[in-house]
Amino acid sequence: MRQQRINNNKVPAINAKADALPFDNQSFDATMAMVTIHHWPDIDKGLKELRRVTKNKVIIMTFDPEHLNDFWNAEYFPEVIEVEKTRYPTIDFITNSLGGNCEVIPIPIPLDCKDGFQEAFYGRPEAFLEKQVRLSQSAWGFISDEKQEEIVNRLKVDLENGSWDKKYGHFRTQEFFTCALRLVVSTPSK
Repeated sequence: MRQQRINNNKVPAINAKADALPFDNQSFDATMAMVTIHHWPDIDKGLKELRRVTKNKVIIMTFDPEHLNDFWNAEYFPEVIEVEKTRYPTIDFITNSLGGNCEVIPIPIPLDCKDGFQEAFYGRPEAFLEKQVRLSQSAWGFISDEKQEEIVNRLKVDLENGSWDKKYGHFRTQEFFTCALRLVVSTPSK
């Protein structure tokens, strides 16, 4: 990704880790981390670093592990949901790490969402049958190919026999779906 920036004549990215940012205190007016903190080796330290280098708002987009079961994929892909639950920190953990002065906003996802995260396909279940779609969702990387085939086949069978549509077909036309996606907005403590 850093090379792509250079190839496209963009400002080079800084090679750094979230838990050791190479910036002075309050170097930035605002900072953000979009669906990334679950990849950080030390999430607490990384969030505290963001707060340290930021004068005003720190914005985190993440998924609330306590709401991952609120989506129909929990019925078809419980193994994937269990992986996700171990990776995403709780919202309380995030707000505590950021100093506690936070607003948590549930994010509605539009039916035609172009992003490749799981909830983006709430009304387009056939997408999960495509390996390329699953490759863009990191949780599937923790599931063996054999197990993925078994998991995906559960959905495929129900799509073919109409069971999915009987239970969840209303999602195909539901304009928005609010599930586990959250925006955490932290402002400095006074």
